[in-house]
Amino acid sequence: MTLGSLGLYPFGGNTTVMLKYVLVGLLALPFVDMYVLFEAANAIGFLEVLGIVAVTGIIGAWAVKREGVQVLLRLQSSVTAGEASGNMIEAVLVTLGGLALVTPGFLTDIAGVLMVGRPTRQRIMLSIREKFRDNIRFQFQSV
Repeated sequence: MTLGSLGLYPFGGNTTVMLKYVLVGLLALPFVDMYVLFEAANAIGFLEVLGIVAVTGIIGAWAVKREGVQVLLRLQSSVTAGEASGNMIEAVLVTLGGLALVTPGFLTDIAGVLMVGRPTRQRIMLSIREKFRDNIRFQFQSV
């Protein structure tokens, strides 16, 4: 099964272009994040940056635990396929956000906060829903 067979063409039908952007982004992210960490350490100090990274990791783990339990409970109680698919995407976002939050770096922390925070996560889910509205049926539960 391919994106083409599902009718999912996020970049105007050219999945090769999409995969190249994703691959380049995933390969560049650690280097860009490391550069930002080094610049921050030069500006405010190494120990301060180390403390910020540690605190964001701890807060991120707590937030993922809190949000993740709620999402898993909603996923478990999903009855219809539409509810389950919407809750599954929410669970994936929380998981990816948690991984981003415990990864050292400011850019990954920002991405993690956006995926774990309920208001921004719901906006991301709505944009995914709009993007694939004709191909995938979603039903989101309001909190």
